[in-house]
Amino acid sequence: MTTSTRHRSNPEARAAKLSAAHDRLVEAVTSLTSSEDWLSYLGAMSRFHRYSATNVAMILSQRPHASQVAGFRTWQAMGRQVRKGAKGIAVWAPCTYKVERENESGETIEGKALGGFRLAYVFDVADTDGDPLPEAPAAARAELLTGAAPDGMWEYLVGQVEAQGYEVRLVEDLGGPNGRTTWGSRLVEVVTTDRSEAAMTKTLAHELGHVLLHAGAGGFTCREVAEVEAESVAYLVGSAFGLDTTDYSLGYVVNWSGGDHRVVLAVAQRVMNAAAMALAGLDTVGEEGG
Repeated sequence: MTTSTRHRSNPEARAAKLSAAHDRLVEAVTSLTSSEDWLSYLGAMSRFHRYSATNVAMILSQRPHASQVAGFRTWQAMGRQVRKGAKGIAVWAPCTYKVERENESGETIEGKALGGFRLAYVFDVADTDGDPLPEAPAAARAELLTGAAPDGMWEYLVGQVEAQGYEVRLVEDLGGPNGRTTWGSRLVEVVTTDRSEAAMTKTLAHELGHVLLHAGAGGFTCREVAEVEAESVAYLVGSAFGLDTTDYSLGYVVNWSGGDHRVVLAVAQRVMNAAAMALAGLDTVGEEGG
């Protein structure tokens, strides 16, 4: 990865460019998530339960390669049938009972209360036959970037990460993620295996977003918002360097935001502030070059 000089830029002009780039991201997310294909996909996915950490551990211990699990009747409702003899995966299901209580107006309303848990059984999609499950639209799939990164972008981002007191380390594998930031050891790791220079540089910009926005307990709200923020920073920083990350960033942001463009809008100012911080060093790079 080579280095190059960059001229000083007007911070106000850069802020305007960052705002315009963020508007393009919001517009792309809005357009995609209002499409019939995306709404159909969300409707199908909503039938799958979000399991607790305990149930996830139970599922993986019984079926390490399970991808999508649901109960017998849920699969039937989706046009698929559990194969005869398929072995169910045991999970804990809540037992509820009806209760009556008064609301603030003194009216009696019915509700549900948790009475404990029982063992229930779910089945992986691999144990079913029938109608194919809808796929997310192609534009909502995060595709790893290919090709080279803009000259000097990798070195510049490494410098920004190190300026925050973190070390950048290249690794072969992280078990799934392309990158990882570890607060305690102040370490940013970037996967190199089967990754292009552009993909690795985009990942480093994403992790820099985490470093600037989420270091310490005070900056981290929930995982979904944090990932939308970090990838939005990567998109804006990439735009400033001339690296188009749309093929990856759009799908990433759409899926972590749950397809709600309002999440992307809500984090706009934090994201643009972080991107401006990430790019502030460009004002002093290459000053002698004119």
